[in-house]
Amino acid sequence: MARLTSAQVAGLSAALPELYALSAIERFPARVLALVGRLIECDHVSYNEIDIARGGHRVLVDTPELVRKDAAEAFEAHVHEHPVIAHYAATGDSGSHLISDFLSSRQLHRLGLYAEVFARIGVETQLSTTMTTTHGGSVIGVALNRGKHGFSEQERMLLDLLCPHIALAHSNALRYTAALAEARSTSEHSAAAAAALACLTERQHEVLGLVSQGHTNQQIAHELDISVATVKKHLEHILDRLDVYTRVAAASRYLAAAPPPATHGSWSPTFESQPRVAGAAINRRHVHDATEM
Repeated sequence: MARLTSAQVAGLSAALPELYALSAIERFPARVLALVGRLIECDHVSYNEIDIARGGHRVLVDTPELVRKDAAEAFEAHVHEHPVIAHYAATGDSGSHLISDFLSSRQLHRLGLYAEVFARIGVETQLSTTMTTTHGGSVIGVALNRGKHGFSEQERMLLDLLCPHIALAHSNALRYTAALAEARSTSEHSAAAAAALACLTERQHEVLGLVSQGHTNQQIAHELDISVATVKKHLEHILDRLDVYTRVAAASRYLAAAPPPATHGSWSPTFESQPRVAGAAINRRHVHDATEM
């Protein structure tokens, strides 16, 4: 059985607080791309959201210049040939798999998926995983690509260990986004949030502002040049004064009172395939998307 190196364990441990840091769902895919690419060296990595029930999918890549206008079309036409996706659809197995677990190199090269998608971006080896989300009927897929140099069993284990955390962090991001939308839904809520924040000190405002941006306690400590213990103590007082129990709730109050500036352009370009509509062609558009932690 493969065992992780001390460096791999340290990398995974360092990645989890960043993965779980508060973030709106719109920023979540880009965060996953950055973390996975940092943990497991690869030529490029993609984050995929697939609506199993309706047939739509969206792909975000860390190397947007590789994406062609016909990429989504080609992938959709040949997605049924992808052995890992087919395996997940048939079994529900969310483990990490190599394409070579199912196909030889010669078999892969015979596929339209290889000719129309993989060969054009130099992919010979792919390590990927698929996981169910709390969103009914939707799954997340993460795929790491290389040329002829394959992936090790240690790297497969790393992705397996990271997957349940990605799924849970995705759920947290959805809930945080919903809470934020509710907090901003009326001017009365915004006024109430502003009034609640008035009881905080200047330093507590600074701490809570960084929390609302998704910073971990360690990142806040570094930013404000204070200790992590001091950050935790500030958060205790913030929760108590705002009469809330979690940093998510506290951050929602902060953002409801003072929404952050828009972050258009923070995402790399992606191609999105719209769900199928009976009797109609698929419409595709190029979209630009911009306590203890």
